[in-house]
Amino acid sequence: MRNGFYNSLLKVVNAIGTSFGLKSLNVSLWGIASDTGTLNTINIFFAVLVIGLVVWIVSNISQKQVGAMRIPQHNSYAPGTYVPTDKYHYTVELYNPFSRMIRDYLRDFVDASYYWIAEQGRTVCDTVRRVYTGDVGNYVDYIVFLLALLVFVPMVWNPW
Repeated sequence: MRNGFYNSLLKVVNAIGTSFGLKSLNVSLWGIASDTGTLNTINIFFAVLVIGLVVWIVSNISQKQVGAMRIPQHNSYAPGTYVPTDKYHYTVELYNPFSRMIRDYLRDFVDASYYWIAEQGRTVCDTVRRVYTGDVGNYVDYIVFLLALLVFVPMVWNPW
């Protein structure tokens, strides 16, 4: 029955794919066969099932051997240590050691990123500054060039 169930699901997926214009899949009783290989869904299902059972068994055995006990929610943030009465969470400065380790590297990366962005912005501004010089003669040149372009381009090439 499971084979038929997977087969029917694969046929539905195949029908959806062909409705989008994709090539039809070779759906068999066990999965999908193609030029590059086969997808055996039954084997994948049983592999996932076996791995899940192994994880569950190891988890149960380790809990029994260690003598694990349920910890209440309010005691889970400072297991085995004194909880200060003025703080609800003991993890206020939990990431400080990690922050100290990467602070210099992060600062270098951020500084380099800012310098790169500033250099790109400076390049764009210099380009714009070359175009907008403030000289009226340059602006007249731009207008004449644009009008010539609008007149001569349709003579050679008909874009519209």
